[in-house]
Amino acid sequence: MLAYSWRMGWVAQKIAAAIEATRATARSAQLQAEREPDPCQAHCLRTPHERRSTNAAQNAVTKLEVQILQMDAEYQQAEGSLDEARAGEERLKVIDAQIEALTHQVANLAAQMYQQQVDVEDRTIKSPVPAVIDRTFVLPGEYVASGQRILMLHNPEEVWVEANIKETQVGQVKLGQTVNVTVDAYPGVKFTGKVTRIGSATTARFALLPTPNPSGNFTKITQRVPVKIDIVNPPKPLTPGMMVEVEIDVR
Repeated sequence: MLAYSWRMGWVAQKIAAAIEATRATARSAQLQAEREPDPCQAHCLRTPHERRSTNAAQNAVTKLEVQILQMDAEYQQAEGSLDEARAGEERLKVIDAQIEALTHQVANLAAQMYQQQVDVEDRTIKSPVPAVIDRTFVLPGEYVASGQRILMLHNPEEVWVEANIKETQVGQVKLGQTVNVTVDAYPGVKFTGKVTRIGSATTARFALLPTPNPSGNFTKITQRVPVKIDIVNPPKPLTPGMMVEVEIDVR
């Protein structure tokens, strides 16, 4: 816009200079015509060549006057364009200032949005595995503390059976043995699994209420050992807590 404004000012100056030159030429022609004698006397005294020269000078004056009017109109138009260009330049300055202010606002809003995203991430608890929520222990809006139990979940793709095998039979169980599993929820549907872990202690060692024997009397009870069995390609979905029966092929 600065270059355009300078260009318009230069054009206006050139037009003004041309108008002044044309006016000077017209004044010179006008003075030359006024110095001529009376038209009647000139008609009697002048030769035809002089009369033609006088008529040509008068026609030139008329043409110059018309040119002056046209150049005046062009000059006014150029002045109007120059004023418009200057006004546009001022508007551009205002727009530049507004853009700079908006740029600072955008940077400020971006910083605030980043801080909000950090706050949201700090308040978001993500599960380490894809899982299904089985139970929640808090309600929306409650305050929680570090280490507090919030919910219970499980991965439906990783399901296993924990069978309590008698201690008299666990000696025959080996890792990798094939297991046929029957689920009460799906009668007639066979599930297949493999033994992946044999417990190193009986279930009585993990009871909440152990059975001490202070009297010295001892009753022998067959203990049970937990055995973990992984289900291979279950035909039906299994959920924690279902009752099952297992048959381990010990051959």
